[in-house]
Amino acid sequence: LKEMLDIANLITHYNLTAERIVFDSTNQVNMYSGNVKIILGKGQNHDDAMSALKSVLPKATEQKLSGQIDMSNYSAGDNIILKKK
Repeated sequence: LKEMLDIANLITHYNLTAERIVFDSTNQVNMYSGNVKIILGKGQNHDDAMSALKSVLPKATEQKLSGQIDMSNYSAGDNIILKKK
């Protein structure tokens, strides 16, 4: 529950759009924004990842891109790669 609240607060803080947040059977977190699936991973601090997504997701939405972004091992300063479906 704490992780759900933390993610919801980060989405609000960084003004991101998320239609769904899914916790799978291994507690991995997947977030869906438009046609983009963001893999956030499990049990980690998501603040850096959400901060980086702030500049990427609006552009992906504007350009109607679809695909997947794996942020499960993201560290501040890493490149963000959208893998198209």
